[in-house]
Amino acid sequence: MLHRPPRSPSSRRGLRVFLALTLLSMASIAGASASGASTGDAVRSQQKAPVGKAWVRVAHLVPGLGAARLDLQPTGGAEGSSIEMSPSATYGDVTQYQQFAPGTYTVNVSDSSSPASGAPMLSRSLTVAGDQAYTLAVLGTSKAPRLATLSDDLTPPAAGQARVRVLPAASQAPQATIKAQGGPTIVDNAVLGQASAYASVPAGTWRLTAGTSTGMQVDDTIKVAGGSVYTLVLLDGTSGTPRLSLITDAAGTTTAPKGGAATGEGGTAPGLAGGGPQVGAGLAVGLGALLVLFLVSSAGLARRRVVRG
Repeated sequence: MLHRPPRSPSSRRGLRVFLALTLLSMASIAGASASGASTGDAVRSQQKAPVGKAWVRVAHLVPGLGAARLDLQPTGGAEGSSIEMSPSATYGDVTQYQQFAPGTYTVNVSDSSSPASGAPMLSRSLTVAGDQAYTLAVLGTSKAPRLATLSDDLTPPAAGQARVRVLPAASQAPQATIKAQGGPTIVDNAVLGQASAYASVPAGTWRLTAGTSTGMQVDDTIKVAGGSVYTLVLLDGTSGTPRLSLITDAAGTTTAPKGGAATGEGGTAPGLAGGGPQVGAGLAVGLGALLVLFLVSSAGLARRRVVRG
């Protein structure tokens, strides 16, 4: 039987030093990799997500104004061309949302019967931001119309709730208070042409009572769905009594004006694809622990040799 010659003390010390240096180097590399991954994640987290397009719609809310046309003409470097939003909108009409590139536009409101080259009734500048929703509302009276920009907050309400705001647009009711029977007050003393803040109400069917500053009272029933957002418009009625019109701003999670779908962290999330910094840090700690165990074991062997000698 062959016997391996015993190694000299110097060769054993050299082997231990070599193994120790190897483990130490591997731990350092793993630690640097984890640090680099963490730095990369920090840099990526500071990068802004791409900005989407703006969502814009038009509301014709001036009684007696007649059919109107509203055009958006890009200015200030915004992309696109002249867009006709509502060629013949009439009182009470609200268009669907349409997408526009973020930027500045000139908004013109014209009589539908007048030539496109004619002078507009109303004109103003409008700047829209990406991933935001707006309602361009023609408000006031036929003698003094005005163009207002309403910022539409389409943030979903809490579970089982709906969010409703009120936009008074009835010349028959300069002011109005709208309450849900057996529920909350939707708006108190809303002023003609001024949108109220959004109020949360439980989803379901509600009987509403609208009391006006002229002493008239309006009763109507609305049905609101959970997770949805609405604008309740108070309009002139044909019988001399105002009427309510419920406009959907956002319907649950399916509404396009919310912008792009919420993106999860996906395969590039920290700790997923490629291991991420957590894996690198874990490797560094593991190798460091092996190095400590090796050194302790070597020290123990050395002490035993000294005792035996």
